[in-house]
Amino acid sequence: MSTAGLIEAANPPADFLAAYYAELPPEDREPYEAGRLEARAAAHYCAGLARVPGAGAWAGLIPETDSTVLGVVTDDAPFIVDSVLAEVARQGLGIDLVVHPTFTVIRDSSGQLTDISPASLQKNAPAESWVSVEFRESLGAEAVEALLAGIRRVIADVGIAVSDWQAMRRKALEAEALPDVPAERPGHGIEIARSLLRWLASNNFVFIGYKTYRIREEASEEYLQAVEGTGLGILRHGDAKPRRLSPTATKALRVPPPFLVTKANSKSTVHWDDHLDYIGIKTFDAEGEVTGEHRFLGLFTSSVYNGPVDDMPVVSDKVRTVFANSGLAKASYSGRHLITILESYPRDELFQTGVDDLSQKALQITRMQERRRSRVFLRAVHHGTGLSAAGPLQHLSAHPDRK
Repeated sequence: MSTAGLIEAANPPADFLAAYYAELPPEDREPYEAGRLEARAAAHYCAGLARVPGAGAWAGLIPETDSTVLGVVTDDAPFIVDSVLAEVARQGLGIDLVVHPTFTVIRDSSGQLTDISPASLQKNAPAESWVSVEFRESLGAEAVEALLAGIRRVIADVGIAVSDWQAMRRKALEAEALPDVPAERPGHGIEIARSLLRWLASNNFVFIGYKTYRIREEASEEYLQAVEGTGLGILRHGDAKPRRLSPTATKALRVPPPFLVTKANSKSTVHWDDHLDYIGIKTFDAEGEVTGEHRFLGLFTSSVYNGPVDDMPVVSDKVRTVFANSGLAKASYSGRHLITILESYPRDELFQTGVDDLSQKALQITRMQERRRSRVFLRAVHHGTGLSAAGPLQHLSAHPDRK
C-alpha cells in the first residue's frame, strides 16, 4: 500500500499527524521521502486504537518497509521516554530517530479510542505517551522478542514507582522520627540521619523502591528478613526469603552511623541506566541495638550532582571535617585548591567515602595536581561487592545530567 493509501486507511485526525511531529526539527525530516513519516504516524495511530488505560502499555513494531521502528502507547508518566531509551541502549541497539508526543485521549469501556488531541489542548483529560524509536539496524525475531519484553518491563517499573512515589516519600518522612539512641552509645549521628531523610524528601531523590527489613537470628547466624506488606515501588513484590548476613554486612549494620549511603548491586530500569542509590536507615530497640533497616532505592537527582556541597547533609559535615583536619587556611593557595577539589569531587564518593579516607585522597590529589600527575583511587563498595574508581580529573558519568 502506498503511503497516501496507508494514511487514508488509518484515517487519523489531521491534528494528530500535525502534533505527532510537532517537535521534530526540520533537519530530522529531510532524509525521509514525502509522506513516509506521516504514514508511520498513521500506522502508530492504528496500533493505539485499542488499549485499556491502566492495563499496561502497548509495545510493538510499527509496520515499515525499510526500517525497524518500535512503537509504544502507554499512560503518560514521568521518566517514560528516558526509561524506554535506556532499555534500548541496554540492549545495544543504535537509534536513528525518536519521536515522543503526548496526547489526551478518551476511550470507551473496552479501551477503544473515541477521541484524541494534543495534550496541550486539554489539561484535565487522561494523557498518553506515544513513543516511536527507529533503529539503525534490522532486528531478528529473538531480538524483537527481547526488546519488547524489556520495554514492557521498564514501563511497568515506571508505573509502580510513580504510583508509589508519594507513599515512599511519606516513608522517608516517617522514618525521620528515629528514636534517640541511649547516651551510652555515642556517635550514632541520629540528627544527621534525620536531616538526610528530610533532604531526600525535598526533591533530591527519585524514589524507586522501599521496604522494611528486620534482623533475626537462627542457628547462631543472622538474617535480614523483609517485613511482609511493606514493599513499595519496585520492591512492592519480590522474594521474601531471608538473606543471610555476611560478617562484613553484619558489622556495617551494627556500627555507627545509623544510616548507609551506597550503591546497590542492581541497576535502575527507571529514568536512566545506572546502579541504584541505596539508602539504608537503621532501626533500633529501646537499648539502642540495631533491629533492622528502612531501605530506600532510587536515584539522586541531577541537582545533587551539580549543586553546592554545603547544602547536602552527610557530605557537608565530611567536607568541613576534611578541611579542618588539613590544617590549611581557607585564604591560602593550598586551602583554596583543596576547597575546589572537594566541591568538584564525585558526589557518590563524597557520600560513601569515610572522612579519613577522603582526607587522604583529597590531599594527595592536591599534591598531584601541583605536580601535574595522575592517579586512580580504588575503594571497596558496600559489603565488599565491588570497587569504585575515582581520580583527580573530571568525574565521568553515563548520564549527561549527572556530571
